[in-house]
Amino acid sequence: MYRIESKIDKGSAQYKENFEKNKAQHLEFKENLDKIKQGGPERSRKRHTDRGKILPR
Repeated sequence: MYRIESKIDKGSAQYKENFEKNKAQHLEFKENLDKIKQGGPERSRKRHTDRGKILPR
């Protein structure tokens, strides 16, 4: 099996611009995911746990 050669120029301005945009979107996605994993606002989480319930996430 032969290797597919890439024709992407990692030194080009367009590549660097796209890389930075994707990196920023990735960080934004991770922040949103971490927020979702918390299971809602602190007040709501405390109310559920005080009632003996398990958080959904």
